[in-house]
Amino acid sequence: GMGTLAFTVLGKVIVEGPVRMRDLADAVRMHPAALTRQVQALEAEGLVARSADPLDGRASMVEVTTEGRRAHRGFESAHFPYKREFK
Repeated sequence: GMGTLAFTVLGKVIVEGPVRMRDLADAVRMHPAALTRQVQALEAEGLVARSADPLDGRASMVEVTTEGRRAHRGFESAHFPYKREFK
């Protein structure tokens, strides 16, 4: 299943929308190589999709998939059931 790190990365991608890998690494305070491994794992599960940055072909963009949103919500409800009460 999804771990806390995957949940954090996925949540940041959801909030930021399509985001550059470099910016995502800064946002979640991860080394770029470690983030790449995490994103590859999320991508293999169909939770995110990567594409080339239209402004810089050398950079990658990451965005959440419908399945990724669903998985994030499921993890959040299971692990943070109190969160919704305080909104």
